[in-house]
Amino acid sequence: MAAEINREEAGRITRKLHECRIHLQKDNVYSCLMGFREALEKMHTTRMLPADEKKLNQDINAFQAELAASRAFRQLYGPVTFKDDDIDTALDFMKQLIQIKEEEIAAAMESQKSDNAASGQAGRPPETDSRDHAACRTGGLCNREKPCRKG
Repeated sequence: MAAEINREEAGRITRKLHECRIHLQKDNVYSCLMGFREALEKMHTTRMLPADEKKLNQDINAFQAELAASRAFRQLYGPVTFKDDDIDTALDFMKQLIQIKEEEIAAAMESQKSDNAASGQAGRPPETDSRDHAACRTGGLCNREKPCRKG
């Protein structure tokens, strides 16, 4: 049995592209890429009317042009050219960009963790100003949300 055509899915894809544009305008490139990947995956797996598919392909092509022209995207990834109406290639490319960013984030977190361990800060709460402990003096809670002995 073939999957039913659900025109609401085309609307969801359009809304996801709109969200991606908003993220791109705010220079949230990673969020933009995540949303665009979702839209491409949904486009790839959803059965739709030819008219809806044509309109969505046009919208995706236009968004790809906006993404490639975006200052924030170009600063991160350099100049990129997308091929129109090639959902599979665009989806693979988005997955690669997301994977690269996730690896960068993991490496930065690991580096920060090793820096903290090397400086003896591992497991210790950050230093706080005595003003943060004013509530402790009256039996209240300080910024650490536990009764404190500093007051």
